[in-house]
Amino acid sequence: MDVEALLLDENYIRYCLGTADAATNQQWKEFKTTHPEHLPVLEEAAVLINGMYQWNAEQQLRQLTRPRKVSLYGWIAAAAAVTILAVAGYRWLRTDRLQPVVTEAGQLKKFFLSDSTLLYLQPGTRIQYLKGSRKVLLEQGTLYCEVKHDTAHPFTIETSTGYTVTDIGTAFHVSSDPVRKITRVNVTEGVVQIGAIELHAGETCLLDHEDVSLENVTVRQLLQSLQESYNVRFVVKNKEIMACKITTSFSKKEPIHNILDNLELVYGIVYTIRQQEIIIDGKGCN
Repeated sequence: MDVEALLLDENYIRYCLGTADAATNQQWKEFKTTHPEHLPVLEEAAVLINGMYQWNAEQQLRQLTRPRKVSLYGWIAAAAAVTILAVAGYRWLRTDRLQPVVTEAGQLKKFFLSDSTLLYLQPGTRIQYLKGSRKVLLEQGTLYCEVKHDTAHPFTIETSTGYTVTDIGTAFHVSSDPVRKITRVNVTEGVVQIGAIELHAGETCLLDHEDVSLENVTVRQLLQSLQESYNVRFVVKNKEIMACKITTSFSKKEPIHNILDNLELVYGIVYTIRQQEIIIDGKGCN
């Protein structure tokens, strides 16, 4: 998700302007609640959309005071032009202000952000960042981060493969391969969040657009990933199951009951699927 796409999303535009229907309003409210990592992008797009609306309203008011009439098609063309100019202007501002940092083959680079966050760029890595912000775009390669933790202003990494990694404090590796569309996160200290998954020290998550691999994580984290991938809700009766450690992988194209069958085999859990709700029970770790 990016600002440019939201500027062209009719449903989000209506939501920002308060003209959307109840279902659309509810959809965006739920999306904000379940995806807090996207809030900065959503808010930035909302500011631009409302600015465009104010500009258009001013133009209409001016036209009402003139004797010459303007056709509906003329207004549509004008509105389209404003949207195109807004998107183009946004791209220009982003490109102008982003600072690139690149390492060549065989080169390592140690780099500090203005907030004292330390970044180590491995060979063949390219990042971009905005001066004064706590957001880094990882276009390719591997990045090791020692983050200056700030709860009010979380540090985030956006990968070229479409994932957002948010620091909850402190040190972690992130790799992004835009060719194979693979993102890997390994936490060495503290906690980070990628999508709905919270990773702790010693835990690893490997993601692409079809497969998910989790290493040394809890069943709780696996269920978080399954909820996000399959749009289901888990109800766990025996909470001891949640702390069980697991290393596993699954394809997002695979039926969810296949994954749950494997959990049943390894951990002795039982499950019942009721539409979008899955009830988990059992004795916990074997």
